Amino acid sequence: MLTGFIGLGNMGRPVARNLIRLGYTVKLFDLYQPSVDKAMEAGNTGVPVKDVREMADCDLVFTCLPMPDDVKNMMMGDGLYGVMKKGAVHIDLSTIGASATRELEQDAGRHGLHFIQCTQGKSPAHAERAEQTLYVGGEKEVVDRLWDEIFMRIAQPVRVVSAEAASAIKLISNMMSGVICLAIAESIRLGEAAGMDARDVVELCRSTGCNSFHLETNGPFMAAKDFHTRFAVDLERKDMRLACEMARDKGLDLVISEKVLAIFNLAHEEGIGQEDVTAIYKMVGRDPG
Repeated sequence: MLTGFIGLGNMGRPVARNLIRLGYTVKLFDLYQPSVDKAMEAGNTGVPVKDVREMADCDLVFTCLPMPDDVKNMMMGDGLYGVMKKGAVHIDLSTIGASATRELEQDAGRHGLHFIQCTQGKSPAHAERAEQTLYVGGEKEVVDRLWDEIFMRIAQPVRVVSAEAASAIKLISNMMSGVICLAIAESIRLGEAAGMDARDVVELCRSTGCNSFHLETNGPFMAAKDFHTRFAVDLERKDMRLACEMARDKGLDLVISEKVLAIFNLAHEEGIGQEDVTAIYKMVGRDPG
């Protein structure tokens, strides 16, 4: 099964590497050459390409890109959908929002193609070990056909009812993550104000009922003031924005999440958007207005 992979960043590259390890011929495209090189280190079946149109003959094309418009511009209009062979499958791993998912699914269908939304949970390290959660939604027959051969071999897949649902659950998860991350930051700041070492605040809270994946993963980085980028503030901001937009479209008023989004917007305006999401610690006490 000839495969293409577009977008070899922190979450895309591990999946591409696992496909190569499984022996699939994978055509690789990314604007950043070192990411392509790292993907190719996984085996001898990775094939770098200079133009995504070289993937026109692929049976599967994966995308894992930062923004909804990145995916739409790559695939729709004058993009890859216009040259892919009939019956091919586009598997999108990006966090793009429900409206973009609907647009891609509809446009793929108009071109005689299939669209599957597969949003990822957990971290790049989990993805490298094929242990990340993968929320899979799309045409049942296509999902069934690829379930054992692809999805079960590159992740821990979970079926959801539709492509839109796969997009929605990822936004819900990342929205919750943003709220939790800010709560951890405020908790550390409060502990420091009470004369405690930030590392002790994290360690003691981990022994209580408030322990969580984020406290265990991000808490130590935040306590150490290590804001080296693992998942950028701006990416969390984008996901929070898409989640809040989806809520507004559904007639829901998410009071807490909207407030947290405003703080992430302020963080972006103050120039820390490319720092790690744990840098939201710097925004504690700031009123976004």
